[in-house]
Amino acid sequence: MKIRSLLTNILTSHHNRRIDEKTLYGSYKSKNGDTVYEEFSLNKDHTFSSWIHQKPNSNGSWSLEGNIIHIKEDSNSNDIKIKVINTDKNQATFKFDSLTDATEFECVE
Repeated sequence: MKIRSLLTNILTSHHNRRIDEKTLYGSYKSKNGDTVYEEFSLNKDHTFSSWIHQKPNSNGSWSLEGNIIHIKEDSNSNDIKIKVINTDKNQATFKFDSLTDATEFECVE
């Protein structure tokens, strides 16, 4: 029982770790899977933009709480939640709250 509890704590802490928001600044393009945003950017000034088929889609603001990105689009009052699963300088994996599976994104300039 203690081993199972320990493993659960390790796995949970890894997936709920605190993210340094500086590692999120930039633009992302979906590589595969279902996604709410085909392309989006998280800017240093906490502004947010997204594109579909390389055309502007929505703008708004973003904030980070733990490992959850909160998106507030200017066009609606919904809070879109994105869980940060993994990030590095070339790619990121995000799990949109409204979707079943996580999606891989390429970091683009």
